[in-house]
Amino acid sequence: MSVPNVSAPVDADVPPLFRKWPEGAEIKTFTGGCHCRKFAYELEHPVLEARPPISCNCSACTQTGEIFVYAPEARFRFTTGSLDETSVYEWNKKMIKRRFCPVCSSNILYTGLGLVGVNVRTFDGIDINALKLEFVDGKQA
Repeated sequence: MSVPNVSAPVDADVPPLFRKWPEGAEIKTFTGGCHCRKFAYELEHPVLEARPPISCNCSACTQTGEIFVYAPEARFRFTTGSLDETSVYEWNKKMIKRRFCPVCSSNILYTGLGLVGVNVRTFDGIDINALKLEFVDGKQA
């Protein structure tokens, strides 16, 4: 399945790195969930070879070891549990919400600005060590 370049309806201050997908990229449906499986999801996103996950050095990502891919909100859906059932942590300007499982504490995703940032470490069947990552200097953002 191939789709045109996707831009979510997001704030102009969000860098294109978080909004754009490569032209004509193959789209895959990834599945995953938290450790206890209270939450499970499906995410439509370009194959990770075409749009590598992002490793950020900001204080939040550094402390939790998160690696993310970003997509328009409409490309993400819970198959077990719901967004309203997640625990939420907000910081800074409270534009972004960290969503995690209230049972096992797995950080599943971030929401805000018309995007979801899904933690690749919660994907089913992913070998994190085999991934090519894109590094972002979140400390300076």
